[in-house]
Amino acid sequence: MLNRFKEMWGVLEVTHDGTEEIRRIRRKIFSYKIEIFRMLRGEIIYDVQKRFNHIMNHLIVLEKVYRKEIDIKILKSSSRTW
Repeated sequence: MLNRFKEMWGVLEVTHDGTEEIRRIRRKIFSYKIEIFRMLRGEIIYDVQKRFNHIMNHLIVLEKVYRKEIDIKILKSSSRTW
């Protein structure tokens, strides 16, 4: 019974979180999205923040945390008019 439970838990874990290789690839994808992040033309700051938070939340779940770089990234990605 215990082995069956462990097997089912393993299947659920891989289905939800993915394998370690998938998690590594997702970390790279979202890290790249942060690197190229820019405020879009005509975009309001609320939408910029939503997009940025969406990417950061994925990175936090994937255990990739940016600390000091966040503030600088937001300032650099903002348009000159803002």
